[in-house]
Amino acid sequence: MFVWARLKAGGDASDYLRVCIEQNVMFVPGVAFYKDGVDTAALRLSFAAPGVADIETGVGRMKRALEKF
Repeated sequence: MFVWARLKAGGDASDYLRVCIEQNVMFVPGVAFYKDGVDTAALRLSFAAPGVADIETGVGRMKRALEKF
C-alpha cells in the first residue's frame, strides 16, 4: 500500500513537501511514523488509492518539485 523513499543526505522531506504542494502533489513525511530516531529525509508514498495514470502524473510532479528543491 505504501512505498518508502529517502531524499539524499541533508534533504528534509517536510521542506520538500512544501515544494511538492506547489506542484499539486502530496505525500506524508516519514517523521510522522517515528517514535524515536526521527529520519527527516524519509517520505511515504501511497499507491493504494490512485490509479496508474494518477501515479504517473504524481511522480512527474514530484520530479519537477525535486528540480526546484
